[in-house]
Amino acid sequence: MTQAWYQSFEYGECEFPEGEGGCTPAVQVDNATSCARNPIGRGSLGKALLVRGGGIAVGDEIEPGVIDVGTGRQTVSVRVAEPEVLGAVLRDLHRRSEIGPEPLIPPIYPLPVLY
Repeated sequence: MTQAWYQSFEYGECEFPEGEGGCTPAVQVDNATSCARNPIGRGSLGKALLVRGGGIAVGDEIEPGVIDVGTGRQTVSVRVAEPEVLGAVLRDLHRRSEIGPEPLIPPIYPLPVLY
């Protein structure tokens, strides 16, 4: 089994609400191995659907602005401050090495992740 790793990126600006100590970024994207984060093994599973070719997207029933996309040996988790923009964010999701969105490959889950 490969070693688990995790990266997090935030996009957009946020304004601090008066009287509060922080704000939620417009979009947060977390990238982890399928061993570290398994979207089909989480307890709050929502609908699972195919994304651009073969990626599997799984929504979170508890948090409507959160979705995990399994592709290859990694899981990309997207969290948005406004759930209405989640579809647009998923349509534009791509690797830094790609000019724009390409078809996603199906996820590859090691056997220990599936149990």
